[in-house]
Amino acid sequence: SSAYVKAIDDDLTIILLDNLKNDASPKKMSTIVFGILDILYNNPYEQPKNQLAEYLANVSIKVGIDEAVSQYYNLDAETAKKYNTLNEDDLNKWAYSLIRNGEKNQAIKLLKLNASLFPRSYKVYYTFGIYYLTDGNDEQALKYFSNALKFNKKETGEDYMFYTKTDIYVKQLEKKLIVEQNDSPID
Repeated sequence: SSAYVKAIDDDLTIILLDNLKNDASPKKMSTIVFGILDILYNNPYEQPKNQLAEYLANVSIKVGIDEAVSQYYNLDAETAKKYNTLNEDDLNKWAYSLIRNGEKNQAIKLLKLNASLFPRSYKVYYTFGIYYLTDGNDEQALKYFSNALKFNKKETGEDYMFYTKTDIYVKQLEKKLIVEQNDSPID
């Protein structure tokens, strides 16, 4: 995403570019631009908060996912003020990176944390589905993809894209499991 601001009276132009896919919303970009303007015009500005997910990821690297989850649940109010709140997208991205790196034991613990924080999020269930799909557990993948469909309201382009992709996974897994059932020997 990008932002462009020109203050004609002061001969000032701000161009802000972001190459992080889907990370900077227009609201975040405008917050950054207005923060830069406040600094340039010597107005008071608020120091941006650190990302809690980034902090916890670093804890996880150093001492493990269990300690990172424990630290999250035991954050005191003063420490929590220093960080942005966790959001499902940050946790999902982190879980995806763990899955890609083959760290499935850590990924499942993070997915459970995400599900406890966002129990009605289709993205959380979708990521669980991906986890079980990559783990070869088609029945669990089908269960979680089906739950993702249940919670997805298809209201935006991204929601609709996820719904369509999830629906394809569900149909493929249902066919695969039916074929496997029909191919299994009868006792």
